[in-house]
Amino acid sequence: LDANATHRVLYTSCSDSTIRAFDLLSQSVTTIAGSYSGGEDGIGTSASFSSPRGMDIYNNNGVYELYIAEYSQHKIRKVSLDTFSVSTFAGVCESGSTDGRAIYYARFYYPNDLVVYRNSTMTTPEIYVLDSY
Repeated sequence: LDANATHRVLYTSCSDSTIRAFDLLSQSVTTIAGSYSGGEDGIGTSASFSSPRGMDIYNNNGVYELYIAEYSQHKIRKVSLDTFSVSTFAGVCESGSTDGRAIYYARFYYPNDLVVYRNSTMTTPEIYVLDSY
């Protein structure tokens, strides 16, 4: 559960593998990403998630990015909130506990939650992941 600057409360729905937004002004709910269980990158509901869990928002020079711990796929996923483009930020569909900088080197063991560390002197965010190992 997280809130962003557009008066929306964002949350993950593990039961239907989606990322949803509750608009505080219109009091409506919208699915912004995901539509079925899987691990495919894509745009909006053409992407898929498998047990999305904790998330955090990062302001990348005015473009808001949502980072999500994806429990069953052992990945960290990123959703660009201006285009709803979903991409794999780190990890693969293989559990483990390996540190690494590139997408294919880092391994997670059922990640549950994460925090994006925001520091004005850094060019890229640091993400701290809580997994089950």
